[in-house]
Amino acid sequence: MTKIPVEDLEVKVSDSVVKKGGLFSFSYPTYKISTFPLLWTVRRKESDFVSLRKYFVKHYSNQLIPPLMSDGKLTEERMRKKEYFF
Repeated sequence: MTKIPVEDLEVKVSDSVVKKGGLFSFSYPTYKISTFPLLWTVRRKESDFVSLRKYFVKHYSNQLIPPLMSDGKLTEERMRKKEYFF
């Protein structure tokens, strides 16, 4: 397996979509995450970004970890802003 240096890895968050809830669940946004040059693509919930930030804060306490946007209404404009900050 070829090891890729961290500085050569690019991660892009895009294509946010609201997943409609069912009878007993709420609607929630999901975000497409693409990596280059690995070419992996996955969809993740907002809660996954919150968990990842908590991990970074715990294990990299000597680094500045920016805050995430607080929750609000699921508008398209707000979801695009979150894509940028994630």
